[in-house]
Amino acid sequence: MPLPKPRNTTSTLLFLFLGSTLSFLFFGLMSLKINAMWVVVLQVTYIQVSHNAS
Repeated sequence: MPLPKPRNTTSTLLFLFLGSTLSFLFFGLMSLKINAMWVVVLQVTYIQVSHNAS
C-alpha cells in the first residue's frame, strides 16, 4: 500500500521533516552499532592474541 501523498505545503514540509529526522536517527543508530561491533571485534582479537602469547 503506497503512502498517501500530502495535499498542501504544510503537510509536505512536515512529511519531509519527519522523513529526514527518521533517516538521521536510523543512520546514527547504524553507526553506533558499527562502532560497537568494531569494539567487540577488537576485544575478541585482543583476547585471542593474549591467549596465544601465553
